[in-house]
This record gives sequence, structure tokens and C-alpha cells, in this order.
Amino acid sequence: MIQWIKKHIKVILSVVIIGLVAYFFTTEFKKNWQDILAMNLRLNLPLLAGSVFFMIVAYLGNTATWRYLINSFHPELPPISIKESVAIVNTTQLAKYIPGKVWSYAVQIYWLSKRGYPKSNVFFINLVATLSTLMAASAVGIIMLSLTLDKVTKSGALVIIALVILAYFIFILFHTPILNILIKLAAKLLKKEISHVKISLTSILMTQVFYVVSNLFFCFGGYLLCYAIGISDNFHVIVCVIGSLLVGDVVGFVVLVTPGGLGVREIMMAFIISGMAAASKEVAIVVPIATRLLTMSVDIALGITAFFLGQKTVFRTGLNLKSKPRI
Repeated sequence: MIQWIKKHIKVILSVVIIGLVAYFFTTEFKKNWQDILAMNLRLNLPLLAGSVFFMIVAYLGNTATWRYLINSFHPELPPISIKESVAIVNTTQLAKYIPGKVWSYAVQIYWLSKRGYPKSNVFFINLVATLSTLMAASAVGIIMLSLTLDKVTKSGALVIIALVILAYFIFILFHTPILNILIKLAAKLLKKEISHVKISLTSILMTQVFYVVSNLFFCFGGYLLCYAIGISDNFHVIVCVIGSLLVGDVVGFVVLVTPGGLGVREIMMAFIISGMAAASKEVAIVVPIATRLLTMSVDIALGITAFFLGQKTVFRTGLNLKSKPRI
């Protein structure tokens, strides 16, 4: 029994966390049901369509950045086409909902190794892409929260923004030693030899710019969603909601035991939003659920579309999920 628990600990923790979060939101919905009804929630389809559009643009922006990294790092190989990059990235994104959060990277390594891309290099590119998008989301989200949360003074907000910008400069200037430290840690965890690599200053700078822009599109999608369901017309509340979405997404990714950050992101959002005086408790309950439904719908729609796009190119070599690609 103990051995079985150790073997399945991540799945068990994932189920427990999601169960507790489901219980929390169910209880809160029951306690605040009359107030939620009083919010007069409505669905504006044109605004919802606009929200979905900007979310898709944000995801495709991330895809384009990944393609830029792969192609710039492997100029000697045939470049990955736009169609292939959409197929690879957006199909494997669905694997983030499988406990463990390594399957999307493992599948990418498998497919790209069939094209002659070294497995270590594909791992490295994904490390750069993941770290960059987490930094971009954290930076944009923290800046938004620092400007809207009641407990943060104007001078405090300026200090936070300055620290975020400083962190970005440090990462850009010293990205090589930082990335190589992370590669060394990953090699120990995976018990594999992973070569130290170097990416140019121009490439890392361009990557940060691309991911920041993609996150801004994501923010605009979240902004339209708030208006689409009519949760609030307070600009500061909506900015706080979007900031909490980005920060919650980062925390949900870092907490490895939950697939796709399910539950963790929603709790973080509810906690952050409820700390804002101008935001009602009903907003803190409804918005996390609404944003999860939207992002999951976009993930699934893009994943299915990407799968059909890659049918005659990326996936023609077949897929074997039983054997984990070596790095």
C-alpha cells in the first residue's frame, strides 16, 4: 500500500487539491448565491468572441516565439514551418492537463527528434521558452496588481515595478549562466547528460519582447471577457482580475502536482481579488471559474485544430506515448 501511494503520490495530491478547490467554490457559490444572482450576469456574444480571438492571438504569439527559437538555434536544419509549429505546440499543450507537466515537452522531443533535432537542444529551447513566458506573465501580472491593489501605495508600486524591470535586465544580461544552472539542475533530476548551451543576447531579448506582447494580448482577452459576462464596470477591478489571472497561472504552473494548474490558479485568483475593496466577493468567486472555462475551451479548440493541421506532416511518423524520449 505504501509503495503504491509513493508511486502515485502526484496523482493523489492532484485529486485532493482539485477536490478541495471544488468543495471551496461549491460552498462559496451556495453561501453567496443570492448575491451572485443580484450581479445580473449577462453574456455579450460579440465581446466574448473578441475575448476568444485575443486569447487565440496570444497563444499563437507564443507558438511563433517557440518557432523563432527553434529555427534560430538550428540554422543548419530545415526550418519548422508555421503550420508545423502550430501543430506541434498547440497539440502538445493539451498534455499539460496530464499530471506531471512533462508530457508536452516529451512529445515535442519525440516528434522533433524524428526531424533530426538533437533532443538536448529541444529540451533547452523549451526551457528558454518556459522560463521566458513565466517571467513575462509574472512581470505583467505583478505590475498590474501593484497598480491596483489597495494595500500597495504609489511609492510601493514604483519600487515593485523597478524591481521587475531590474529582474528582467539581470536575466537578459546573464541569461547564459542562469540557464546553464537550470540545465544542471534538470540533468540531476532527470539523471541524464545535458550539454550546456548558449543563446545569443539578441535572441533572448527578442524572446522576451515577443512573450510580453503575447501576454498583453492575453490580458486584452481577459479584459473583454470581464465585460462579456458583465461582472464589473470598474476599470481597476478588471485590471486586478487580469493581473491575478497571470500571477495565478504562473503559480499553477509551478505547482507541479496539479494538471494545467487546475484549482491552484482559481484559488490564487480568488484570494487576490477578494483583497481588493472595490471588488465584491461574488466577483472573486465567478471570475476564476469563467476564465478557466474560457482558457480550457481555447486550449481544446486550438489543440484539435492543430492536430488536424499536423496530420499529414508532424504526426505521419506516428506517436508512442508509452516510451518516454531520452534527453
